[in-house]
Amino acid sequence: MSKNIDTAAIIAGHEAWIQELKEPKSSKRQENPERYKPEKASADNLCPLGVFLYGEGKQYEASPEYAALLKAHAEFHLCVGKILSYQEVARFLDATEALREEMPILSQRVKENVLAFAAA
Repeated sequence: MSKNIDTAAIIAGHEAWIQELKEPKSSKRQENPERYKPEKASADNLCPLGVFLYGEGKQYEASPEYAALLKAHAEFHLCVGKILSYQEVARFLDATEALREEMPILSQRVKENVLAFAAA
């Protein structure tokens, strides 16, 4: 059964969050402020991967690769939301720490799990 996902686009989209979180005053945030609300960004079912996982991809939920990807993806989005929450209340040191220490690890987990899921 073929999985209808664009792994390169999914990985790039999640890696882009790291750069976007580094620029709290960016024009991207001005253009689409809803995307950067912590409660929206924390939701793991709104981005293209999340839509797939909770929609068409649900047919793979019995596979360990699906479970691992679902978990990694949820943790990633929770961290994005946490960083945005810190930025909203000017806790910039906490935001920077999470961005430096947690996000690279979580981003790498999403990448690895996307690739493993696609290959399974």
